[in-house]
Amino acid sequence: MIDLHMHSRYSDDGEFTPSELVGQCAKKEFRMMSVTDHNCVKANEEIQVLL
Repeated sequence: MIDLHMHSRYSDDGEFTPSELVGQCAKKEFRMMSVTDHNCVKANEEIQVLL
């Protein structure tokens, strides 16, 4: 499965931290994900450390 549009807590409409998003995607066996926060790339930096 793939999700190319999700938001972390860095966006006003995001609910989860970047690491929580990675964990949820791993549990659902996503092969690819993309965090698309509004006006911010902080989540990308955090996620790269996890991978």
